[in-house]
Amino acid sequence: MQKFLSLLFSRRALAIVGVLVLALLVWFVGPLVSFDTLRPLASVGSRVVTIALLLMLLVLWLVNWSMSIIGISVLCLAIGFVTPLLALGDVHPFAPLWVRLTLIGFILLVYALYGLYRLWRALRMDEQLLRRFLHPRGEEVPVAGEIKADLRTVNHIVTQAIRQLRQLRVDMPGWRKIFEGKRFLYELPWFMVVGSPGDGKTTALLNTGLQFPLAEQMEQTSRILTVPGGGTLHCDWWFTNEAVLIDTAGRYARHDDGGEASAAQRNAGEWQGFLGLLRKHRPGAPLNGVILTLNVADLTAQSPAERLAACAALRARLAELRETLGIRFPVYLVVTKMDLLPGFSEYFRTLTSHLRAQIWGFTLPYSRRRKAGDPQALHAACAQELARLTLRLDQGLDTRLQEEYDLKSRQRLYTFPREFAALGEPLLEAIEQIFLDSKFDATQLNNTLRGVFFTSAAQAQADAVADQLSIWQRFVRAIKTARGESSTSLPHALPDGNRSYFLHDLLTQFIFREAHLVEPNLQWAWRYRLLRLGGHLLVLVLAFLLWQGMQTSQQTNGDYLNEISARATRLDGDVKAYTGKPAMAPVPALLDSARELSAWPELDPDAPPLTWRYGLYSVPPVTDSVASLYNRLLDQLLLPPLVKRMEYVLADAIARQDSKAAYDALRIYLLLNLDKDHEDKYNAAEIQSWVINDLGNSDSVAGFGGRAAVLTHIEALFDGSRVVHSPYEKNEALIRQARAFLDGHTSTERIYARALAAMESEAPQEFTLVRAVGADAGTVFVRSNGAPLDRGVPGIFTREGYRELFDKRLPEFVAAATANDGWVMGRESTPKKLTDSLRSQIPGRSSLSPAKSAVCT
Repeated sequence: MQKFLSLLFSRRALAIVGVLVLALLVWFVGPLVSFDTLRPLASVGSRVVTIALLLMLLVLWLVNWSMSIIGISVLCLAIGFVTPLLALGDVHPFAPLWVRLTLIGFILLVYALYGLYRLWRALRMDEQLLRRFLHPRGEEVPVAGEIKADLRTVNHIVTQAIRQLRQLRVDMPGWRKIFEGKRFLYELPWFMVVGSPGDGKTTALLNTGLQFPLAEQMEQTSRILTVPGGGTLHCDWWFTNEAVLIDTAGRYARHDDGGEASAAQRNAGEWQGFLGLLRKHRPGAPLNGVILTLNVADLTAQSPAERLAACAALRARLAELRETLGIRFPVYLVVTKMDLLPGFSEYFRTLTSHLRAQIWGFTLPYSRRRKAGDPQALHAACAQELARLTLRLDQGLDTRLQEEYDLKSRQRLYTFPREFAALGEPLLEAIEQIFLDSKFDATQLNNTLRGVFFTSAAQAQADAVADQLSIWQRFVRAIKTARGESSTSLPHALPDGNRSYFLHDLLTQFIFREAHLVEPNLQWAWRYRLLRLGGHLLVLVLAFLLWQGMQTSQQTNGDYLNEISARATRLDGDVKAYTGKPAMAPVPALLDSARELSAWPELDPDAPPLTWRYGLYSVPPVTDSVASLYNRLLDQLLLPPLVKRMEYVLADAIARQDSKAAYDALRIYLLLNLDKDHEDKYNAAEIQSWVINDLGNSDSVAGFGGRAAVLTHIEALFDGSRVVHSPYEKNEALIRQARAFLDGHTSTERIYARALAAMESEAPQEFTLVRAVGADAGTVFVRSNGAPLDRGVPGIFTREGYRELFDKRLPEFVAAATANDGWVMGRESTPKKLTDSLRSQIPGRSSLSPAKSAVCT
């Protein structure tokens, strides 16, 4: 379950989910995103291309390939589709297609040349890659297959180490972990231990007294210390709470150590591959320092030619580290197996564990700048420091002789200062050969040697005599020569103790604390600085654009609000003047001013330009307030005369004995005087139709200045968005008078007319000659009354309308019309006898039957 949760919330899973969410946003929200009038994701093609780029970005990130392909693609797309919008004054330099194609071609050419340059560098540094490139179908050298197998093993080791480092607790906020996902790689310093086979590198690391918190490494440490030997196969990663130590195999340092040419080639390929993995996973600073080991046995037993070959190999490895990793790092030269010098154990056996943990050696100044000086300066400085160490040993010799009672032990410790002094000559030669300053090495800015230190991790039953010129050593060599034995070979050194001398503080108090001395990869550092500079510039540009946009928006919205305020002040004065002297003539002008109060040239309130936005857009509250003000003015200025007009029309219809006009006026009047329980009966369309018809059939609009002046305001008043109520009390006397007048007239025709009006929305199309004959009907037929041929019999009066609608659903519509009529006439319900009478009268009356009406027509 834990593995499943770790996989579910891994960076890869979160990246996949994030890309999917972005793709969904691009597809569904992208068409709504606009920059002023530009909608870059409005078309399906642009969204598909954007989603494809997101998916390509995800794939490149998952396989750890270069992201530059995405950058180049986005840049070319921007040049193709965005640059035509750029202008310098009235000139659009990128509008011509050939200009954009030329610029895109130039960018692709530069990118291709850069890729060829990278390929040339890779081929120059990797001989195997060059061979495969020149002979892609040639026979594969067996060594190449072995190198691939070794590199797979090394890659697995490095991947496991990186996976272990991911578990490192990094003390930083959660939001920074998203943007600094590889911070864990730089949380602890990395130090590589490099040395020839048999230098005791692993033994030295395990006997330093460092704590390895991982359980599997505890077991591995115990196993190695219990059963020594075997050496490091490839590279072992040792994790402490202070640093990461990379223990490399001895064959990494000496590719041709006693082996064949194929083995040397295999070791070199594995070493280069290992360095490439380090640079790939930790490009900023693959290492913080190198611990270079030399063992006393090699220094004392090797001939000058052998020592030169060994030093040349170590010098080459350091140069490859600097060149491949692209960094400059301090080198700590550690002389191991000091216990092989005669008298070492006896001289230092009285030291406590605290004293044995201290540092024995000397440091050299480390400068970040190249200093021109004497090429022999390093040799002289090291010789001077070794002389001081020898002098310190001589000064403590008398005290140690007095403390030691065993004669044999006193003899051995007495020779130790001389042996140490004799060790200085081969050591100085090795230092000079490894760290000699070279004007032909561009990666070695100056001497990178930080210090020379002497250690012993375990004691062996063997001696490595450094003073070969003493009388006793001459006598021993002469006897060995007479017997035919080698005078320089050492017997097999079996461990006789596991005391560590001068190791613990060297690592914890000195080397680990100098992790900052490394100079990071210059290319990576410049790229990182360039990205940071670009990011800062981008932030500054965005901040400037935001500031400028806010300034523009503030100015635009401020001008708008000032103008609206001035208009509102003028409107308020006009309304007050109207209130003091009411009249119908000024009403349309006042309503026009109120309706246009929030209007602004070239401004669409629902889609404002970008210059109005930036969080300062103030139009919506103004338009809402203006709409509310306009509705109030409609209710206060326009509605009262319309209600008075209805009362006048209703009274006039009663006086003229016009039942139809009286009924229509009464119904509209009642719709404007509904109580809350009957607001569901409100029908704005009927009110608007009646008012507009009344305006067209009378002189009621004369006071407003004509029909056109007030028509739009009437449509706005009765647009159905709200229930409009009469501003006056309901005239009950007039209503009773109208109902009494209508009660004296039959309701059959009235209800029939209401039923037909309700059927019109569901009736079939009109029957016309144009539909029956065709477009050429006008060449043969003409209507006697001069009406156009595209006007004919209403659908309700056709055969289909009569049979399918009128005849079948007449009771339904009659019942609805009867109920509505009962509400207008003030009756709770229409008597059943009246309803049955109406149903029986309608089909039988020639003036009401649709079939007969159609025939008459």
